[in-house]
Amino acid sequence: MSANRLEMHNISLAFSGFQALNKVDFTLHGGSVHALTGANGAGKSTLMAVLCGTHAHYEGEVTINNQPVIIRSPRDAKQLGIHLVQQEVDVALVPGLSIAENIMLDRLAEPGMTFRWSRVRQLACEALAQLDVALDVRRSIDSCTLAEKQQILLARALSHHCRFLILDEPTAPLDQHESERLFAVVRRLQHQGIGVVFISHRIHELKAICDTLTVLRDGRLIESGPMGPLSGEQIVEKMLGHELSDIFRRRARRTAKRCCCRLTVCMMRRCCRIFRCACGRGKSSESPGWPARAKPSCAKRCSAPAKAGCSGAS
Repeated sequence: MSANRLEMHNISLAFSGFQALNKVDFTLHGGSVHALTGANGAGKSTLMAVLCGTHAHYEGEVTINNQPVIIRSPRDAKQLGIHLVQQEVDVALVPGLSIAENIMLDRLAEPGMTFRWSRVRQLACEALAQLDVALDVRRSIDSCTLAEKQQILLARALSHHCRFLILDEPTAPLDQHESERLFAVVRRLQHQGIGVVFISHRIHELKAICDTLTVLRDGRLIESGPMGPLSGEQIVEKMLGHELSDIFRRRARRTAKRCCCRLTVCMMRRCCRIFRCACGRGKSSESPGWPARAKPSCAKRCSAPAKAGCSGAS
C-alpha cells in the first residue's frame, strides 16, 4: 500500500487585521519525520492549529492522497487521522480517570460506542505495545510522570486510526534520557508508516530525528526540502533572515561603543563625598559616600586619589 500524503496549499489566516499565515504550502508524507521550525511568532503552531481544526476561518486547501478535505473542527481532523500532542499534556488528559480511560477517551466519546471495561484495558495495552511501552493501565493518570503522560497521548492517537501525528515542542519538558526514549518512539511510528510533524527550536534534535525540513518566518514559507544538505547554521540563518556572521559583526560594533565602567570620585579631606559610576553608554548613577555595592567590582579597578580633589578613572 502506498504511503499517505497530506498537502496544505496557499494557507492564509488573519486575526483582526494581523496576517498570521500568508499563502503557506506544506506537505507531509507517511513514514516521514518532518521538522517544522522558525523563530517565535513565525506561524508554526498556527499552521498546525489549522490542520487540527482549531482555526476554522482559514483560506486555502487541504488534501489527503490528492482528495480535498474539509477541516473546521478538531473532530474533523481526528476523523481524518490527524492528531496533535501538544507541549502542555495535562490539558488533554482527564484527572481522576485511569490510564486506560484516558487512552481510549476519543473512542469512548463516539456516539453509540459501548465497551466492557476488560476490553477498554485490552485496547489500551495494545496501543501502548505499539510504542514498546509497558504501563499498568489501571493506574490513575494523576500518578503518572510527564514523560508517561506524553506516551499516553501518543497511545491515544494510535488507538484512533492515526495517520498523521503532530508533536508540538515535545522535548521541551523532558530531560535528555526521556527525550531519547521519545526519539525511539518516533522512529517506531515512522516505521509504521505514520507521518510525523516535529515542531522544535532545538536544531540538533531536528538534525538527529527528521528527514525533511520546513522553515517559516513571519507567517511565510522560507524553505522546504530534505534535511540532509543543510547545516545547523544555515537553518538558523533561514529562521532569522540574516547571516550569523552579520549578526555577530553588528553586535561586536555595538559592544565596542559601550563604556565598560567609568568612575568619577570627588574627594574632600580624604573622605569620598560623591561617587558616580557609568556602566553602559549614556547610563550613570550618583550617590553620596562610597556605596558598598561598588567595592567588589568597580573599586578594585579604579584607584582613589590620596589627597583632596577630584579624580576620574576609566
